[in-house]
Amino acid sequence: MIWKESSSVSDSFISVVSDASFRYSPPFCFPVWFSAGSADELNQLGKHIAAGAGFISNLVLWSEAGYFDNSAETKPLLHLWSLGIEEQFYLVWPLLLWASWKKRFNIFAVCLMLAIVSFGWNMYWYKTDSVADYFSPQTRFWELIAGAMLAYTNLHWKDRLARVKAKLNGILLRPATSDSEKTPDSALPNHILSAVGVMLLAVSIAVTRPERFPGAAALLPVIATVMLIAAGDNAWFNKKILSCKVLVWLGLISYPLYLWHWPLFSFARILCSRTPTYLIRVLLVFASVLLAWLTVKVI
Repeated sequence: MIWKESSSVSDSFISVVSDASFRYSPPFCFPVWFSAGSADELNQLGKHIAAGAGFISNLVLWSEAGYFDNSAETKPLLHLWSLGIEEQFYLVWPLLLWASWKKRFNIFAVCLMLAIVSFGWNMYWYKTDSVADYFSPQTRFWELIAGAMLAYTNLHWKDRLARVKAKLNGILLRPATSDSEKTPDSALPNHILSAVGVMLLAVSIAVTRPERFPGAAALLPVIATVMLIAAGDNAWFNKKILSCKVLVWLGLISYPLYLWHWPLFSFARILCSRTPTYLIRVLLVFASVLLAWLTVKVI
């Protein structure tokens, strides 16, 4: 969603409105908490609901505690922090586009400068205040700006990128050109780009630890995602794996799945007064998928 919409002011506005109207697929949070939670817990949930509606969940959670402390498991709307950052970006991004256009600045250069500043801020706060680094928008905007930069290159540098890929293709396939019976694969650079992206993503999953994130560790998944998207639909991994029906279906329900999963796991943790058993967690995964599918079908 980020990559496509960040190139358009109107699409950015639509993104904010759609997030606000569709994000509350777990409407059961308040009544369940009303019947099972204490007065203090109910008060906290009400504050988190208001923060989510006002696009400031990340700021409220930042003021309360660290993301990875024990109390995090007892906050059913904790996961709305990331939507707060996205919405804050989508409110700032159209203004930035307009100002850059008005002053006739190079939008790519402006994005690059802001991404460097935001990433530098991220690295500084990672060492001095990890909670602020996790929740603050200014230390996270570089991740979203990476998508904006990719969108810009696809819009304005498409021919230039095609020429670069053609040259790389000629270099990579030079040994194969002597065999006249074989037709060189013109999408080879895309295959390589996609493959490297997948490997970087796998490495980030394997080595990243919560206490080390975001910091420099956030570079791996962001770069991997940019590479996978930049590879396009002709890349082998994108075409054969990411385009399979199961993954496409999961992608279609991924947003409500994100909204549903944490409240379910949080309530289970609270009701069990400990980490739920493996069986319960497996059942909650299936319940999250079912509720996400129903949300898409009904809403």
